[in-house]
Amino acid sequence: MLTRAGFYADHVTDVPLIGDRMLKVMAFALERPFSSLLDIGCGRGTLIEALRERAPDVSYTGLELSEESAQIATAKGIDVMRRDLAEPLPFPDESFDVVTFGEVIEHLFDPDSVLDEIHRILKPGGRLIVTTPNLACWLNRILVPAGFQPIFTEPSARKKYGFFFKFLGQNGTLVQGHIRVMTTTALIEFLRDRGYSIKKVAGWKYHEFERYRITDLIDGFFSRIPTLASGVVVAAEKS
Repeated sequence: MLTRAGFYADHVTDVPLIGDRMLKVMAFALERPFSSLLDIGCGRGTLIEALRERAPDVSYTGLELSEESAQIATAKGIDVMRRDLAEPLPFPDESFDVVTFGEVIEHLFDPDSVLDEIHRILKPGGRLIVTTPNLACWLNRILVPAGFQPIFTEPSARKKYGFFFKFLGQNGTLVQGHIRVMTTTALIEFLRDRGYSIKKVAGWKYHEFERYRITDLIDGFFSRIPTLASGVVVAAEKS
């Protein structure tokens, strides 16, 4: 039987937070001073490495499910704890100025409890930066009426179906395990309901579209409109 840790070790950790998404997360994190940051789902430490170059005096901590990825991040000098997000976060109340939560919320069975835990460990006025795909992105508004499976969703844990074209992922084995794909407006409402005030919202460009100039240009245009962008980055603060 496929295990949760085994699935994410084999699939998700091979796709780090990169490109436009990472740049926007970094911009939201670095726009004001902070002394401590927790990266939930840190993978191999890509984001922390980049932030550490620009803000070297900050205390960085990573949280990661995959043992292999945690070992790689640790080898880079990053303080990493292995943890399943089905369990409470192993930190005292009000421990961090910033929590980054990139491409994780869509993988969780119970994101409500995790957002509550993040709220607990953030300092007063602390910042949460979330990124996730946008179910109502521009391409899905074309695909779904035409009978295609929307991108960023999958009916199987082993293979992609319903896309019809290989470049969209048809029959690809790099499944992502998304179970909570949401729209931009749903994410904003969700965060407010869990006690966060929304400070900034931005769309991000999907790196897969960079393979073709036309899709990259279209995606770049719609990334300026968070409700139509391929994905969204939200900076929220603990109320």
